[in-house]
Amino acid sequence: MPKLNSNHSTKPPSSEKIGYPYSDIIDGLVCSTMRAQRYVIAHCKSGQPLAKIDHQQINRHFCWLSVLNKEGQNRHLVEAPAGMAPLATRSLRSKSSIPPELRNAFEEQQSVGWPHDALGEKQIPPAQKKYVQEDATRISALIIDSFKEFVELGTRADGATEPVTCFIKSPLSIIYDYLTVPDTPGTRAYALVACRNYLFRAFELVPDLDGKGNPSSFSVLAIEESLSHIWTSFRERYLSRGDDKLPPGSRGNVDGLIRHHLAMRKILFLRFQSEEECISYLSATQLAPLSPQSNSEAIDKHGKKKRSYKFEFTRPNRLNNLPEAGEIVNELWGLPIPLRGADIVFKGGLKFSGRQGLVMAIHGGPGAGKTSFALAFAAYLAPFGITSWFLTAEEIKKDLVDRVNGLMPDQVARLSFFPSDFRDYILFRKFDLPSGKGFRTLDEIEEGLMALAQELANDAEADTTNASFYIPRPCDSIVVLDGLHDLFAVEFSSARSDDSEKTSRLIRLYQLVEKLRSLHALVILTTGTAWAGDSTLDYLVDVAIRLSHESTDEYGQKPDRRFTLTKARHQLCAGGTHGLQIGGMKGVRLSPQINYQLEKQSHWRPRLPDTTQVLPGLCRARSLKSIGELMQLITTPDTANAGKNASYVDSPSSVSIYEGSHVFINGQGSGGKAALAMKLAISPSFKAASIESSLKTPPTRQRVLVVSFLYPADYYEHLLRRLRVIQQNEYRREKLAVSGPPPRLEVIHLYPGHLRPHDLFNRIEWELDAAELNADPYTCVVIDGIHNVFLQFPEIEKYGLFWPQLYSALRSRKVTTISTHTTLALPYQTWQQTSTKVDDNRSEPLRHALVQKTDFQFEVDPWPLSQFALNYETLPSEYAVLSDLFVVKTVSAIGQRLPRGHILWSREELELYDLPKHYFDQPSNETDGQLTLR
Repeated sequence: MPKLNSNHSTKPPSSEKIGYPYSDIIDGLVCSTMRAQRYVIAHCKSGQPLAKIDHQQINRHFCWLSVLNKEGQNRHLVEAPAGMAPLATRSLRSKSSIPPELRNAFEEQQSVGWPHDALGEKQIPPAQKKYVQEDATRISALIIDSFKEFVELGTRADGATEPVTCFIKSPLSIIYDYLTVPDTPGTRAYALVACRNYLFRAFELVPDLDGKGNPSSFSVLAIEESLSHIWTSFRERYLSRGDDKLPPGSRGNVDGLIRHHLAMRKILFLRFQSEEECISYLSATQLAPLSPQSNSEAIDKHGKKKRSYKFEFTRPNRLNNLPEAGEIVNELWGLPIPLRGADIVFKGGLKFSGRQGLVMAIHGGPGAGKTSFALAFAAYLAPFGITSWFLTAEEIKKDLVDRVNGLMPDQVARLSFFPSDFRDYILFRKFDLPSGKGFRTLDEIEEGLMALAQELANDAEADTTNASFYIPRPCDSIVVLDGLHDLFAVEFSSARSDDSEKTSRLIRLYQLVEKLRSLHALVILTTGTAWAGDSTLDYLVDVAIRLSHESTDEYGQKPDRRFTLTKARHQLCAGGTHGLQIGGMKGVRLSPQINYQLEKQSHWRPRLPDTTQVLPGLCRARSLKSIGELMQLITTPDTANAGKNASYVDSPSSVSIYEGSHVFINGQGSGGKAALAMKLAISPSFKAASIESSLKTPPTRQRVLVVSFLYPADYYEHLLRRLRVIQQNEYRREKLAVSGPPPRLEVIHLYPGHLRPHDLFNRIEWELDAAELNADPYTCVVIDGIHNVFLQFPEIEKYGLFWPQLYSALRSRKVTTISTHTTLALPYQTWQQTSTKVDDNRSEPLRHALVQKTDFQFEVDPWPLSQFALNYETLPSEYAVLSDLFVVKTVSAIGQRLPRGHILWSREELELYDLPKHYFDQPSNETDGQLTLR
């Protein structure tokens, strides 16, 4: 058998290994982001509201991205999500027409700022305005949104002279979001490496991966001590007046590094004593650390020690606790895995042993996806400059090359740092087992691996030569032994039955694993489940994973791939079973179990409804005096035009909904609950004190996510168009409330079937995450038709914790949640509305879970016409339209008194009607069998 390194080098054919992701633009992004933040601070310092920000003044700092970016690459940096503008204007896209001097300035902008304007304060020259986007872009929206949590900004009174305490989010937190492809969560790993490498260079510190304790390295113990200092400062103290503030590095540069890393994750904020100090800090356009000695040497004019640093770190109000130390260690120390969901499963990254090696075993039966999963590992990690050896006894090179290209989603393949040809970074080798030489297979593999180890060591030494500051990779290479059971299972199968022979075979396997650790590489062993070494291998390796393909023998049930992490040495991991998908448009990806998704959110306190902002969508009604007036209204051919002269009021028979509330709408039959939920979802938001004060600011861009167990997207889009027309009439006096951009809608339509709970949970979570990464978050989530779960989605029905967990997760976001549920009933007397329930009480646990987590609850039931007509014959035929009217009853409302009356809802006209209270009283003898038009 040939040596592993006989015809190939571990280095790719290019002149040198590719750099880290975004390494060519990260410095420029930090510089541009801090200058853009400086502009926002100066704008708010002048007394202007945040809503009046000039997006062009922010976009000017990022024009260089459009010039330097190649066509089709890094689309998430320059292209626009729906409702925004691309970073590049038409003039900027025509690169050949850009004047040479301006083009040269753009290419240097990542270090000098806007051309001829180092601080970005001057007006854009008229001749250059055509190169700067004037509308909102993704980066300008991300920067502006980063300030919205801080009420101190924009609230300065005219003529105020006292310093205003200023808070900002770390520039790296904005860049961390900006570098992530919004609809591809796995790319978070590439952004993490870019940001942490920037911090390593800024502080001239790197992880002590080899355990030699160099002066420019830090240990795991230093991380744990730094987190302990931070946590101690946040604890409540006896007679304390508040939390201690954290200087950038009071105990050394490691403290500063850790705190900047936490600020990148938005776990800490930057706090300044005044806006001037904030502007001064941002003018430096770099996160350069300050030496801890300077803090003690600075003396003020009174001879007292003063702080020479310009800012402090402080905690967000919603922060509940810090992440576990193991998670921070994995993020700074480990190898981030760019598979979707891997950040949850591996808690930030794979941490290698002190010998800088890691052996991972992937077990699975035929068709479980072992080879595809190992290929995906190699392909996704290639942008880190990691070369992979793929050694197999089962596949041929051409088939593997074809397969790996199908495992990568288009959004990842278009990243600028992604290799155009995987054959340059994944070196395939096919082994044919020699006939009659089964006992030599292990020896031959070991001989080849040792030669490979020497070459990898030579490459690592060459990388550090003549380097003033070198950031070591947690992993330089990947070695995949695909089908380990095929490579030398013959040695185990040929063993005699006596114990001594079996023991010697296991010792040989142990020796192989030890030699694999010495490679200083990530070694992946894929094995079957029906060979003698399978049960022993898990004890020897560092990480053990089992892949399975469930339900393949059940007719009518889609097979379910599962990923089970059974062992993880050296690090914190999310052990247990998770979902696994292979292939398709999104490539190989993991779907973590719900418990770990909720654990990630446990660092933050749940959000409570915002009682200062109200949505009047369920109380904005037409004011009517009698049923006769109602009849005339609903029989008018053109209701939309008739509404232009109608009188709309905030009915006292209903309640206003607070922003961020959970609303539950229940009822019998088809009462138009989906339309009623949509009506509330697109309702404009007003200050609770007065509508007039709300009209001074532009309305919020309403964006609604519908999770539908009932109707397709076309149904809700049609509803939205109709409700938008009606809304123009309802808020005619408050023109500003509806004069902004129209509400936008996204629909997740779920087909009946064996949908897994974790798949649906993660699909909703990742959709909400993508919206936030686009700086275009959803304002409302409508979950429509949850009663269908008990008839059409058996897997979700079996998992009783799904709904409480989903609603707990939504509590962590600034969204209003609306759920609709139908109590199934069979009417048998149409006009008396007498019915028999056909619900067999399966939905009762769900309703209890909803009610416990609900802020507002409404019942939408048919209007009891029996109080006006005792039998069908006495009801005039033209009044049959009244059967389309439903009573909306407020069952519970947080922070408000329950109204005594009710309002009417027309499922056909999509309007609410306010009638006198006596129309909703219990039937009396005075009706005498006739409809009374009072």
